[in-house]
Amino acid sequence: MNVTGELQQIGGSGRAQYRVLLECLPTRQHIRHTQIEHTGLAMEAIGVEMVLRVYNHVPRGDRPRTIGTQLLVASIQHQRHIRFPVPVPMQLISGGMSADVCAACHGGHYCPSVLSLSVGCTPTTVRLSNGAKQDAGCDVVGLALRSWIPLEIDDTANCTDGRDPLDVNPADLIRRIPKAELHLHVEGTLEPEMMMALADRNGVELPYASVDEIRRAYDFTNLQSFLDIYYAGAEVLREQQDFYDLTRAYLERAAADNVRHVEIFFDPQTHTDRRIPFTTVVEGIHGALVDGEKELVITFRLIMCFLRHLSASDAMETLEDALAFKDKIHAVGLDSSEVGHPPSRFTEVFDRAREEGFLTVAHAGEEGPPSYIWEALDLLRVERIDHGVRCLEDPALVRRLVDEQVPLTVCPLSNVKLRVFDTLEQHNLKELLQAGLCVTVNSDDPAYFGGYIGENFLRTQQALDLSRADIRLLATNAFQASFLSDAEKQRHIAALTADP
Repeated sequence: MNVTGELQQIGGSGRAQYRVLLECLPTRQHIRHTQIEHTGLAMEAIGVEMVLRVYNHVPRGDRPRTIGTQLLVASIQHQRHIRFPVPVPMQLISGGMSADVCAACHGGHYCPSVLSLSVGCTPTTVRLSNGAKQDAGCDVVGLALRSWIPLEIDDTANCTDGRDPLDVNPADLIRRIPKAELHLHVEGTLEPEMMMALADRNGVELPYASVDEIRRAYDFTNLQSFLDIYYAGAEVLREQQDFYDLTRAYLERAAADNVRHVEIFFDPQTHTDRRIPFTTVVEGIHGALVDGEKELVITFRLIMCFLRHLSASDAMETLEDALAFKDKIHAVGLDSSEVGHPPSRFTEVFDRAREEGFLTVAHAGEEGPPSYIWEALDLLRVERIDHGVRCLEDPALVRRLVDEQVPLTVCPLSNVKLRVFDTLEQHNLKELLQAGLCVTVNSDDPAYFGGYIGENFLRTQQALDLSRADIRLLATNAFQASFLSDAEKQRHIAALTADP
């Protein structure tokens, strides 16, 4: 169904035309897009009262094809409530996101803050479309009326009935909100298809004959069994263009999940041990990040990680190599096999890194004990703990993490894939949140663990029954825990808060 209408604003000092186009799919209650093209007057200047006045004075026969969409757009812009004087059946339709959406009862009111509608029993039909309008920075909600009813503003409406709309359709909020990803290994974004393509391009012989064989190899029993195939896959990364292509592919996936900022890990020792020049690695990754910021509007920080299964002297040599790239590398971290490789082994390396101006993070408390988290905090003096899920085994550690609001970059799907938790339903992320910890959601090595950040959010919400407030808090925590400036953090958090 296509409903096209024009609204001419009447009265006031300005004059503008608005065109509304609703493209409704005939099945599964989907609306693909809602587009509003407007000239002459900003959407914010429409005003609910003006739209209502025009709506109520348009000849009755024209009303179903005129300004219903504009009415609800203006309502959202101004956070006003629209009263339906009679109950009307409502159909809530997500903008190309999901067919499983709720039309909740709110006593005959449309409430822009929760995107819910009343449900009644008269023949009048109202169709709601919820899609994203990027240039206006708002959610565009369309209303097409099969028959005309008078509408009025109700500033006294109470739109809380104790139900969280996220309980019905979490995908809508999760896909819409801006995100920061703080725990992402670029080598861990090497999808099987790219692995095969780069192997062909660089003449590398893989121990797998097909993409399907590679995927079947992703049956890990622990962190070490994952790292074995992880390092084997890295063999295909040879040239600067390889690292560029790998990073660019991740950024495009991240953009689809509405990631606005990423702090991306790379493991130079994985490559320099194969005689790949340090500069080849850094320039390829950084070049893609710079282009991604320009073209995809994703800001970034680059974090170099030391491999803890190698010696501290190897790490110090890698740090020396990195000094020539201090304009590109923002922080250093510690990753690889955790058990048997405590952070204390790298105290001198991290002391030197801080002297050189690098910020510090470290993987701790994933497979390793809570004592590794204490060491990372007290000896490496890190800004963030990567993973950290075993902190709950130590109440004193939890109190410190809460008191100092030390961020934990948690990776739910990774934790299940590597058998830190048997199932996602057993994950302790919600318990961490409820304890007051600064928890974030990330994807770790998404090509290997079956989900990028959006999938981590969605599946974790489903498994742990996270509320709308939980989702917003997790997203806010990530920006707050990032290495962005305070002004940049607040800009992103304000955008998060403004989302209805």
